[in-house]
Amino acid sequence: MHITKMTINGGPPFNGRVGFVFDERVNVFVGANSTGKTSIIKMLSHPPNNHPDSTAWETDHGQFWLEVSEDWPEIFDAHWAFPDWHSVPFIYVGAVRKGLPFVQSKTVSPVPENEEMSLDDIFRHCYDTDLFDANLVDLALRLVMDEATEQGGQLDGLDALRRVAGFGNLSLAEFHLETAVDQSYHCAKAICEETVTGNRVGNSISSSRRSGVYERPSSIRPAASIETRFDGQVDLDRLSSGIQSSLLWIRFLALRMVHHYQFEIGWQDKPAILLIDEIENHLHPTWQRRVIPALREHFPGLQIFATSHSPFVVAGLKAGQVHLLHRDERGAITADPNPEDIVGWTADEILRTMMGVEYPTDDETARHAAELRQLRSEGPRPSPDQEEKRQARMRKLRRSVDRDLLAGGSAAAQRELFEKQFAEALEKYQQSREIGQENG
Repeated sequence: MHITKMTINGGPPFNGRVGFVFDERVNVFVGANSTGKTSIIKMLSHPPNNHPDSTAWETDHGQFWLEVSEDWPEIFDAHWAFPDWHSVPFIYVGAVRKGLPFVQSKTVSPVPENEEMSLDDIFRHCYDTDLFDANLVDLALRLVMDEATEQGGQLDGLDALRRVAGFGNLSLAEFHLETAVDQSYHCAKAICEETVTGNRVGNSISSSRRSGVYERPSSIRPAASIETRFDGQVDLDRLSSGIQSSLLWIRFLALRMVHHYQFEIGWQDKPAILLIDEIENHLHPTWQRRVIPALREHFPGLQIFATSHSPFVVAGLKAGQVHLLHRDERGAITADPNPEDIVGWTADEILRTMMGVEYPTDDETARHAAELRQLRSEGPRPSPDQEEKRQARMRKLRRSVDRDLLAGGSAAAQRELFEKQFAEALEKYQQSREIGQENG
């Protein structure tokens, strides 16, 4: 079950029709600022209604249509059959991660201003703002725990597992909530593996009766900790924003899924739509290239829609998984999928060919490189004085610009050197022939 196509018919920044054919699992939108990446994510996160015209919407971001795979559940009435948009959970993560987890004062109870919010409010497809608020994740965990406790159910067939894991008092729903918390932790751990080493997050919610997420002596944040490689057990409020952010939004994803599928066995393998703006936020480049593979491994039914400015997120993706957005001189936006796998590419190659960064260096060196390339392409000047000035300027620019940068990489530099050596050898050969002919 996945979204197969999208057609946008105008609305800022789109002043014309733009179409997309989506990959079943990964779709990353790449382009300069103001080319519509966030608008596309916001459109997809707009909560659809179940009615015959629900494949087309008018939003603040424009008008668009969606198509889905044949296995997407449908709703039938006397005259129509149309997709049941509520059959698959949509999870939206805005670009701004507000209130990272476990950083509030230990004397302040979590999210007091949001205590009246329901899970439907928290989990709705599109937030009222572009902020992703960690406070809501804390509240969601408590509310989902309440529902799991009320739902109950027995762990029939899992007796051996619950005895080994220490879940003897948990109901079936509570057990699967435990798996959701653990699954999200292990996904984040796969991204941050140099630092995170423990098997699970420590205490994370108030309660007084059970193990796992159910045995919490005080509030969420002060009691939570994880095992780290170099510093041992560390409170989460002392960890980097990259680790905190990863634990936060991946937990939100897992809570949304396990709640949507009513704590069923295998909830983590079921379909879901993740919509995340600037997926690389807070992550070191090494972690950026792991985030999508980690999500795919731990949530195999997930269809990912993400925006990114990072070559490390794009590296390793397959043909059709990257959507390149361009704006021409008239302001019209076009979209093209990557025609080949991005496997074995360097960051510089991705920056040049996919992100329009011709000179991946500081701004001054980039200007020097552009000027030098221009002077080289123009060729010799008509007068000796002008040519001497050109050569002097080129010599000065060469001192501040790496030849590999201008040539497009080490292979191109080696090719340029080979061509120079070949030309010199050819010239010597021709000279020797001329001398031979004169002597002959």
